[in-house]
Amino acid sequence: MGIIKGVTTVVYGPQGCGKTTHAEALAEFLGCARVVDGDWYSGASLTPGALHLTSETPAEMPAAVLAGARVLSFGQVMTLQAVASASEGGVGLHATRRPAAPPPTVVQWPPAAG
Repeated sequence: MGIIKGVTTVVYGPQGCGKTTHAEALAEFLGCARVVDGDWYSGASLTPGALHLTSETPAEMPAAVLAGARVLSFGQVMTLQAVASASEGGVGLHATRRPAAPPPTVVQWPPAAG
Protein backbone atom coordinates (compact mmCIF):
# COMPACT_ATOMS: atom_id res chain seq x y z
CA MET A 1 0.00 0.00 0.00
CA GLY A 2 2.97 2.32 0.40
CA ILE A 3 2.37 3.39 4.02
CA ILE A 4 5.70 3.83 5.82
CA LYS A 5 5.20 2.48 9.33
CA GLY A 6 6.56 4.15 12.45
CA VAL A 7 7.12 7.61 10.99
CA THR A 8 6.29 10.55 13.26
CA THR A 9 2.86 11.55 12.00
CA VAL A 10 0.54 14.51 12.60
CA VAL A 11 -3.14 13.97 11.84
CA TYR A 12 -5.27 17.08 11.81
CA GLY A 13 -8.99 17.66 11.49
CA PRO A 14 -11.79 19.69 13.03
CA GLN A 15 -12.87 19.03 16.58
CA GLY A 16 -15.39 16.22 16.72
CA CYS A 17 -14.37 14.52 13.45
CA GLY A 18 -13.25 11.28 15.17
CA LYS A 19 -9.47 11.66 15.57
CA THR A 20 -9.44 10.72 19.25
CA THR A 21 -12.18 8.11 18.88
CA HIS A 22 -10.14 6.27 16.25
CA ALA A 23 -6.69 7.11 17.69
CA GLU A 24 -5.65 3.55 18.57
CA ALA A 25 -6.71 2.14 15.19
CA LEU A 26 -5.05 5.05 13.35
CA ALA A 27 -1.82 4.53 15.30
CA GLU A 28 -1.80 0.85 14.51
CA PHE A 29 -2.51 1.45 10.82
CA LEU A 30 0.29 4.05 10.63
CA GLY A 31 2.68 1.95 12.74
CA CYS A 32 2.94 4.47 15.57
CA ALA A 33 3.54 3.10 19.09
CA ARG A 34 2.14 6.15 20.92
CA VAL A 35 -0.64 8.71 20.50
CA VAL A 36 -0.24 12.30 21.70
CA ASP A 37 -3.57 14.12 21.69
CA GLY A 38 -4.08 17.85 22.20
CA ASP A 39 -2.03 21.03 21.88
CA TRP A 40 1.25 19.12 22.05
CA TYR A 41 3.50 21.36 20.00
CA SER A 42 3.10 24.73 21.72
CA GLY A 43 6.53 24.82 23.29
CA ALA A 44 7.04 21.07 23.04
CA SER A 45 8.79 18.92 20.49
CA LEU A 46 7.37 16.04 18.49
CA THR A 47 7.64 12.58 19.99
CA PRO A 48 9.57 10.47 17.45
CA GLY A 49 7.50 7.68 15.95
CA ALA A 50 4.28 8.90 17.60
CA LEU A 51 0.91 9.83 16.15
CA HIS A 52 0.10 13.43 17.09
CA LEU A 53 -3.54 14.58 16.86
CA THR A 54 -4.56 18.22 16.48
CA SER A 55 -7.35 20.45 15.23
CA GLU A 56 -4.77 22.95 13.90
CA THR A 57 -4.43 23.14 10.13
CA PRO A 58 -0.99 22.96 8.48
CA ALA A 59 -1.16 26.74 7.93
CA GLU A 60 -1.38 27.16 11.73
CA MET A 61 1.43 24.72 12.58
CA PRO A 62 5.02 25.81 13.23
CA ALA A 63 7.43 25.16 10.35
CA ALA A 64 9.39 22.74 12.56
CA VAL A 65 6.32 20.52 12.83
CA LEU A 66 5.82 20.49 9.08
CA ALA A 67 9.50 19.69 8.50
CA GLY A 68 9.77 17.02 11.20
CA ALA A 69 6.73 14.85 10.52
CA ARG A 70 4.39 13.38 7.97
CA VAL A 71 1.28 15.62 8.11
CA LEU A 72 -2.07 14.18 6.97
CA SER A 73 -5.66 15.24 7.32
CA PHE A 74 -8.02 12.87 9.12
CA GLY A 75 -9.85 12.42 5.80
CA GLN A 76 -6.64 11.43 4.01
CA VAL A 77 -5.84 8.79 6.63
CA MET A 78 -9.36 7.39 6.49
CA THR A 79 -9.14 7.18 2.68
CA LEU A 80 -5.72 5.46 2.79
CA GLN A 81 -7.00 3.01 5.37
CA ALA A 82 -10.15 2.26 3.38
CA VAL A 83 -8.10 1.53 0.24
CA ALA A 84 -5.68 -0.68 2.20
CA SER A 85 -8.53 -2.48 3.90
CA ALA A 86 -10.38 -3.08 0.64
CA SER A 87 -7.25 -4.49 -1.01
CA GLU A 88 -6.88 -6.88 1.96
CA GLY A 89 -10.56 -7.89 1.85
CA GLY A 90 -11.45 -5.88 4.97
CA VAL A 91 -14.42 -3.62 5.48
CA GLY A 92 -13.19 -0.62 7.45
CA LEU A 93 -10.91 1.00 9.97
CA HIS A 94 -11.22 -1.69 12.63
CA ALA A 95 -10.68 -4.51 10.13
CA THR A 96 -6.92 -3.89 10.24
CA ARG A 97 -6.67 -4.16 14.05
CA ARG A 98 -4.87 -7.24 15.27
CA PRO A 99 -5.62 -8.36 18.85
CA ALA A 100 -2.04 -9.61 19.39
CA ALA A 101 -0.53 -6.11 19.09
CA PRO A 102 -0.45 -4.05 22.30
CA PRO A 103 -2.51 -0.86 22.06
CA PRO A 104 -0.60 2.41 21.76
CA THR A 105 -0.39 4.68 24.78
CA VAL A 106 -2.69 7.73 24.52
CA VAL A 107 -1.36 10.85 26.24
CA GLN A 108 -3.34 14.05 26.78
CA TRP A 109 -1.30 17.23 26.34
CA PRO A 110 -0.92 19.38 28.29
CA PRO A 111 -1.02 17.04 31.31
CA ALA A 112 -3.79 17.57 33.83
CA ALA A 113 -2.85 19.75 36.77
CA GLY A 114 -2.51 17.71 39.89
